[in-house]
Amino acid sequence: MAKSNYVPLFETKQVKGRVLFRCIAASIFLGICFIVIYRVMFFPVGGKAERWTWIGQFLSELWFCFYWFLTTVSRWNSVYRLPYIHRFSQRD
Repeated sequence: MAKSNYVPLFETKQVKGRVLFRCIAASIFLGICFIVIYRVMFFPVGGKAERWTWIGQFLSELWFCFYWFLTTVSRWNSVYRLPYIHRFSQRD
């Protein structure tokens, strides 16, 4: 077997405070769920203007939920990489 000459170019470390971030994210998710449940339970029975306002608010909140979910998922397992600049020239 050939001996591998692999030299890593960077070191990966996990970001500190992940537990705190996850607790905050979980509480925000719970709040978002309560808002969605509230909106669905109290659908307006009044005129057309009230319904369109409700639909607009509900769609805006759903868009916020979707955007928040995407940004939170991308930060769920945050890491940072420390490059070994002196090793760049050693790679084949």
